Amino acid sequence: MTTPVAGLDSWMAAHKPSLHQGNAGMLTQKARDAVRALNAVSNALPTPANMQVTGDTAKVAAAQKALFATQQSTGATSSASVAAMLASPASGLMHVSDMARIANNWNPTNLVDSGANSIAYQNYVNSLVKFPLVTLNMATRTKITRQSSDWNDVIDAIAATFQGIAENDKNAIVGGLKNLAQAASSTMSTTEQTNVFVQNALNVANDTYEFYLYNSQVAFQETKGKGYDTKQSSFDVVQVKLTLLMPLWTEENVGKIIGQTNASLDDWLKANSTATAGTTPIPALNG
Repeated sequence: MTTPVAGLDSWMAAHKPSLHQGNAGMLTQKARDAVRALNAVSNALPTPANMQVTGDTAKVAAAQKALFATQQSTGATSSASVAAMLASPASGLMHVSDMARIANNWNPTNLVDSGANSIAYQNYVNSLVKFPLVTLNMATRTKITRQSSDWNDVIDAIAATFQGIAENDKNAIVGGLKNLAQAASSTMSTTEQTNVFVQNALNVANDTYEFYLYNSQVAFQETKGKGYDTKQSSFDVVQVKLTLLMPLWTEENVGKIIGQTNASLDDWLKANSTATAGTTPIPALNG
């Protein structure tokens, strides 16, 4: 019999989606509207977001597909589903991150929805940091001084701060950051707007499972001939890295986690990324 993990039951109890969603949940439409109004008064900034899976992406996709199919055929919490999630720790991290996102009312899918704001995002990060089966490896700020007027140089510099991700996966991070800029500029109603760029990544490599949660405050201004460009000359990138503690990834603990959400990999990625459908690429990023 394994030793119970301190705090796991209470974390799970507080983050059950059923507590927050639906007619019986705490986050009714009225409650969500009230929270958003409070955040607006608190000067919460929009949070365009992008989620990437890096490392052994084929392994993650195959394992999540197998888990999703098993849950659909045998039940979300069946013994077969528990075994499938036990074999797929990345799916477990996805599952937990979705619970934290829902519980904190962070909805980055559409910037028009004020649930995509910096206060909700910070609460989401705080929830993940407190999850008992992960360890906090890094919580730092890195200052990047802009040396060029070229947007691409800034994006490359931010992508380079993702420590521990293989170089061949940096292209996915760069692409994600460009999507953030495109999503943010598409909703601007003034010539200048400040956003908190949220670039997250689930990294799987050498049987290690890590969450990278990075954000940077970015000010946009409209520049004739270039579309929207960045205004400030320095960027403070907040870097948080969490790693799943594999000795605690046991059948008993997985049995407590499973069944709260059962999204496919594609659905999970979409729920954690701001859509760019129908938007126009920024000329400054493609010159």
